[in-house]
Amino acid sequence: MRKFISVLLCLFMLLTLFSCEMTNDKHDISTPNETDCEPPNETDDNGNENKDIMLSEAEKAMEMYESVLKNEVKVYETDIEEYGYLKDCKTPYDRIPLTDCEQLKYAYTDIDHDRINELVLDCGDTLILRYYEGTVYVYSFTFRNMYYLHTDGSYAWNHTGENFEYGESRIYFEGAELKTKKLYRVVNDGEPNAEYYIEEKQATQEELQNYIGDTPKATVEFFPLEVPWRKIITCEEALEIASEYWGVEDGFTDYGAGSMWICRFILLDPPSSTGGYYHIGLQTDHYGRDQNDLRVLLSSSMKHLFVGSVTGKCQDYAPSCSHEAMSGEEALEIAEEYWYELYGIRPGDTDSETGYPYAIIPQNSDHTHYRFALSWLVEGTHFSTLEIIYIDAFTGEITDDVGDKG
Repeated sequence: MRKFISVLLCLFMLLTLFSCEMTNDKHDISTPNETDCEPPNETDDNGNENKDIMLSEAEKAMEMYESVLKNEVKVYETDIEEYGYLKDCKTPYDRIPLTDCEQLKYAYTDIDHDRINELVLDCGDTLILRYYEGTVYVYSFTFRNMYYLHTDGSYAWNHTGENFEYGESRIYFEGAELKTKKLYRVVNDGEPNAEYYIEEKQATQEELQNYIGDTPKATVEFFPLEVPWRKIITCEEALEIASEYWGVEDGFTDYGAGSMWICRFILLDPPSSTGGYYHIGLQTDHYGRDQNDLRVLLSSSMKHLFVGSVTGKCQDYAPSCSHEAMSGEEALEIAEEYWYELYGIRPGDTDSETGYPYAIIPQNSDHTHYRFALSWLVEGTHFSTLEIIYIDAFTGEITDDVGDKG
């Protein structure tokens, strides 16, 4: 009996050992140790990095966009069906090369939600760059055909013709082809024959308003684009351009009838490092002499000029720049405070001698100055002008003369 038990014990131990070996063999097959796993081959036969293995499609796209911005890789312009470098691409409306655009902005956004970003350029018009199967395609839209691009790939548009029409569409892609789908449109808005459509089905104005209200959207945010192929002119060069434009040199002095005029150039606002405009002022100070024959400043006026930091093009009105002009309402408040501090009167106050009420009337304002007249309201809508001032739209400075603009 004891011998039989010993035999059974031996058999049990053998079975246990065999079971452990099987278990270890099964573990080795299904979950190999990390030290036994070889990393993927990240080099080709020549030892170079195999980027097709290393990079996802999204990463390849971003790498291609960087190369395109450096002019290392050509793009395919779908509007002219040609390959070329990005710097030579032209805006679709005015056909201006990107190298000559005063301001360029960019945004990365996944327009079609395929987890691969598109690169969008704001050049006044809109250029969409899309990586697809090893090529970067460029799709062009004029400023009327695309604005307010949203993160869901939708955008606003409008056009004129026999009927004024505006609406919103969404972008999608089929292969390398960009296509759009109308989300809604309005024809002859505000007119008796106005028509409203949602996804090309006619709707009422109330239905369209509900549709728009139920689909809130976020607008794509753009940032200044800095690229090596856009040369920014220096401040000294911009001042020289301004001097030629105005036909006067900085520090020019003129005399006459006991008076003296001195012209000074002032850099009011520089462009950003990525482009824009130099905002330059031409300040003219008029000096005379008082009763003691001492020279005193009689008046000072300012002209404004905006010199393109890329092309050197001059404009006497404010383009999109960091030094924004004030609104007409803000200028009117300045005028009201000026005359209140000077004479203690406000619009609507009555003159003690004539009985006429005072009014402040805007007159012939331009892009750089607001002109206001302090007047009496004589009869009905007839005004009698008492005094005129000019308010600098950028500095708020008040003068009674703006040179050639007076």
